[in-house]
Amino acid sequence: MIVVSHRRRERSKERGGATWIRVAGLGLALSAPAAVVAQPTFGPQGRATVLENATILRPGGETTPAAMIVIRGESIEHIGPAIEIQGRATRIDLQGAFVTPGLIDVCSALGMTATRSASPVNRAFDAFDRYNAEMFREAFRNGVTMMYLPATGASGAVGTSAIVRLAPGEGGGWAGEVVRQDAALCIDLGSGESALRRLSTLDALRKQFKDAKSYRESLETYDEELKEYEKKIKERAEKEAKEKKEGDKPAPGGAPTQQRPEQPAPAEGAKPEEKKDEITKPKKPGTDPGAEVLLKTLDREMPVRIRADRSSDILNALDLAREFNLDVTIEGGSEAHLVARQLADAEVPVVLGSMLGPGLHRDDQFRRARDDAAAVLSAAGVKWALGSGATDQAAGRFLLLNAQMLAAHVPGVDPLSLVTKDAADFLGLGDRFGRLQPRRPADLVVWSGHPLEADSRVQRVYVDGRLVFRDDGSTESAAGGEEQ
Repeated sequence: MIVVSHRRRERSKERGGATWIRVAGLGLALSAPAAVVAQPTFGPQGRATVLENATILRPGGETTPAAMIVIRGESIEHIGPAIEIQGRATRIDLQGAFVTPGLIDVCSALGMTATRSASPVNRAFDAFDRYNAEMFREAFRNGVTMMYLPATGASGAVGTSAIVRLAPGEGGGWAGEVVRQDAALCIDLGSGESALRRLSTLDALRKQFKDAKSYRESLETYDEELKEYEKKIKERAEKEAKEKKEGDKPAPGGAPTQQRPEQPAPAEGAKPEEKKDEITKPKKPGTDPGAEVLLKTLDREMPVRIRADRSSDILNALDLAREFNLDVTIEGGSEAHLVARQLADAEVPVVLGSMLGPGLHRDDQFRRARDDAAAVLSAAGVKWALGSGATDQAAGRFLLLNAQMLAAHVPGVDPLSLVTKDAADFLGLGDRFGRLQPRRPADLVVWSGHPLEADSRVQRVYVDGRLVFRDDGSTESAAGGEEQ
């Protein structure tokens, strides 16, 4: 139980037997929850939040008991031995509760709706339900504070992904802060579809990339023709100016140079005589937003995540990457262990999905999945990460459990590291997230016990230094202030 010296209770309203709570400015009715999503707390300028007597659990298993964490503004100011805090502060005695970084899901479907059609211009964040109070509560209840959201829907080039922190909006009424928009182009090779359909999808993708190249060539040709046009216009203007200047010069003896007689106007209905030196401005090609996205991948300015579960689809993805020089990551990879050597040779990483799905007596793209696939990939030298998967929203609620199940089959792997620092590094955000360090964003989770123990539960979640979730029985207030 969390003990505080001064309490400020989160008040709720009783309406018709349901408990009403305020979620990021949005009032929603929920049925007697065991925990609530807390209204973010914004203290006075400079006031600190002090978590005392905490057991810090760092990725890798190292613990620091009886520690203090000082949060000021959006960042961690201090973490370690107890220090003296100047001024007023919100002090919370954790009495040995464990504190970890916020969990990061490198592939999640939580809060997502599928796109209606495949298009490179679709954006995952547009399909993310930022008002889903139940989704936020379940994510926080399981310690998740950040998610990579792939665009999903039909097979082909589906759209671009986003990395989202579950931070409440200060304006109220919505939640979800985009850490990185257009994080990758999402491609789905349709591993659950027929072989003919999958080959058709692959052919269509090749055509799209080739069309994008042609589109760029047309733009380059236009640029060259435009430069030549502008050059000719400039030369003609200079020539006409020179002729005019020479025509205005006085003739020998002081008389002006005789002007050319004006040409008679053409008769009515007569066609104007075409000028031999007429310069035509080139026509600019129409804008193709989809091709613009694909060009970023061809220039390796944007990575590509290809969802492929069957080994044959993974090999096709590697061929596509080689043909167009794409920076590719395989997502799903149920049969990635069967082509581990090819993945290692191509230096293509894999994002493995949920370990929670049924694996017996099925005849689909998951029938040859193995619990020790990560160990096989590691032995081959393939870089991999673990997410909850882009197909099952419920799996995102059990991210840490998923990591524990995988770690049981891979010697030396720490489950907490998989979903904190390793996940942040994999997403290219390791310099800001995934570790509890001073001057980093205060995204952290307070657990009642060791988070890998079955009876441990999440008591508090802070995102960006703000309390966004707490156990229903806990309270907080500013130390030295009046009880509210």
